[in-house]
Amino acid sequence: MELSSANTSRASAAIIGAAVADAAARPLHWIYRREDMEVLLQQDKHPEFWPTSQSPFYTLPTGARSCYNHVVIAGLEAYIEAKGEPDLEVYKSVIRRTFGDGTAWQEALARRKEAYSPSKRKAWTEPVVGPWLHGAVIHFLEHGKGDNNNTEMDGFLLCLPHLVYRAGNSDVLQECIAISSLLTGNSLMVKCQAQILQKVLLFQRFSKIYIEGLDVEVQPAAMEVFNHLSDDHLEAVSKFGNNCHLPGSFQGGLHAFLLDSGPDGFQTSIRATISAGGCNCSRANYAGALLGAQLGVSVIPKDWIQNVTDIGDIIKLVKKAQNL
Repeated sequence: MELSSANTSRASAAIIGAAVADAAARPLHWIYRREDMEVLLQQDKHPEFWPTSQSPFYTLPTGARSCYNHVVIAGLEAYIEAKGEPDLEVYKSVIRRTFGDGTAWQEALARRKEAYSPSKRKAWTEPVVGPWLHGAVIHFLEHGKGDNNNTEMDGFLLCLPHLVYRAGNSDVLQECIAISSLLTGNSLMVKCQAQILQKVLLFQRFSKIYIEGLDVEVQPAAMEVFNHLSDDHLEAVSKFGNNCHLPGSFQGGLHAFLLDSGPDGFQTSIRATISAGGCNCSRANYAGALLGAQLGVSVIPKDWIQNVTDIGDIIKLVKKAQNL
């Protein structure tokens, strides 16, 4: 099954949607104290692109993206360099080039290790300056393979570009699992997230009837989202878990996507995702990709797109991927 030009356009919108949603959430990333988030939201009910970084763990300028989305774009670069093939050696090279020695990621990691050292940990109260490198990437850089015990979304995000641009291929899910294995051994959740995004890209929806097509082990997690679809998003995310781990981060992202939010769906869903706190960047990447895949780039506010640092570079990569 070949992707139509409309599907290819929405594939690119999935990439852009993930990047924009991530950057919108980034300044309020990893705020787990509900009272802290409530104080901020009393100042402004629109939490996207908060003017100053409020993350208690690390700080970046507004418009910058978290490691979650940098993994997506690393996957996009690898997809282009591999000419659309699931060439793991290319993916390994891109991960090392993006996050390895001599990069800002390693410089910030060194500062983080100093801040979290036993001699300074109790006295250090400020967030670490610079990007926060995720454990999945650190494990790969140290061991050259994925962590079988990893339960975060990085593995899926690495294969997301391959999934959306090859969604019509019969073997795309197995290819995505192979790519994701560089960062995680949690193939069941990778396949589940990929299948759902694939359905949205090809058919512009994901409904309860599609759950039967998921692996039996993940069906309860997906069904739970529909069981709580009428719940307030904050309440639903609290039930699923607002931390970085799967299946909760997947469930929260899917719940945000499924919100009945009308023509302003992107804003409504991503604002709800940000406001629910915790690891909102992981959930925002998934929700943003689903929204872009369903409705195309026109659903993403232009002023939000313009607020993303390096968005011009991302769009150039997207255009290259479309032409493969």
